[in-house]
Amino acid sequence: MLSPRKKLSKREIQEDSLVTTYIRIQKLFKQYEKQAYYVLAALAAAVVVVFMMINSRRQSERKASADLAQAEQYYYMEAWDSAVPELRRIADRFGGTRSAAQASFFLGNIYYLRDSCDLAVRYFQKAQGKASGNPLFAAGSMTGIAACLENQGRHEEAAEHYRQAAEKYSDLFSAPYHLLDAGRNYLSAGKKDKAREVFGKIIEAYPKSGAVEEAKLRFHALAGE
Repeated sequence: MLSPRKKLSKREIQEDSLVTTYIRIQKLFKQYEKQAYYVLAALAAAVVVVFMMINSRRQSERKASADLAQAEQYYYMEAWDSAVPELRRIADRFGGTRSAAQASFFLGNIYYLRDSCDLAVRYFQKAQGKASGNPLFAAGSMTGIAACLENQGRHEEAAEHYRQAAEKYSDLFSAPYHLLDAGRNYLSAGKKDKAREVFGKIIEAYPKSGAVEEAKLRFHALAGE
């Protein structure tokens, strides 16, 4: 006669379940062992690549920053012939770094002062893309393009650029002055309604700025027409 089957306790059932699960995992691992190693190797390689990229970027930023310090001396001394090749090398070689953005901005200013608007716009655009982390350089690049357009007699386009810089970086001390420049260029383009609008914005949003008195004069002159 067969003896009755022993009833398993809850603990024994749990342990048996764990053993079964472990065995299944082992079987699966053996079945896909090569694939698992490939995945792990790929992940390890990806981590190494990311680490190397971060380290390389840091080294590039340090080198670019050191080189920019020398180029800045030439820039502030207005030694343009010495500054330009150094700044161009930094802008081209260390693309994507903050130092490259600053170098591009300085180049834009130099070419603007030399009446080379096409080159000025080219470097202001490069600086604008790279300098988003620095509002002063980013806004300065936008208004640099606007100044070039103004010099070329493209007043409505210039006004739009000045206005965009003021609105995008409205917390900067220069924002009301950018709006003032926008208003002047709208007037030159014959867009009196838009000019009145930006002069009114200065009066409303920046009542304590140094630009407000001129804005009031121009606003009331337009209102009286």
